[in-house]
Amino acid sequence: LIFYADTEKESGNACPESTPWPCRTASFCLSFDFICDGEQDCPDGYDEDQEMCTASMQTPIMRENHHKRRPAKDYLVGFIQRYKDWLIPDFLGNGTPEELATKLVESPTIEDYSATAKLDKKQYGRFYQLMTGVAEGKQMQLLMLGMPLGAWAELYFLFNRIASSGFLHEESHE
Repeated sequence: LIFYADTEKESGNACPESTPWPCRTASFCLSFDFICDGEQDCPDGYDEDQEMCTASMQTPIMRENHHKRRPAKDYLVGFIQRYKDWLIPDFLGNGTPEELATKLVESPTIEDYSATAKLDKKQYGRFYQLMTGVAEGKQMQLLMLGMPLGAWAELYFLFNRIASSGFLHEESHE
């Protein structure tokens, strides 16, 4: 657990890359490993916020391993809503933030999401770049894809959970 104090910045994410998750309490930042791990690490408890941590579990194995949980749909809706000008339709396809978040948490693979969201080849390619960029921690790649400044910590937290749940595992599910 690392705390980072920066009293000069009052808006945006002032957290360093090593502890990119900002608590709601100013000047407290956490590593992603401490988010939704069952123990409150933020003074305000934000790292264990039920709305943020409630996961759409795919299998019993995922229930046992919190690192493979999907992010809560409601939290994902809020993120997509905030960054809809960047994400919709170029990356996530057409639809409301609610519809797209539902498809993201319910689709077992990127191919399934692509089919249910009716992504065309260009959208699929951009979405695949976004997901692999997140999975590989390539913030600069995402900035080059137009990611707004300040979106990385939340994008990484939400979409890396999706990517690491088997979403990018491109095998046939017949």
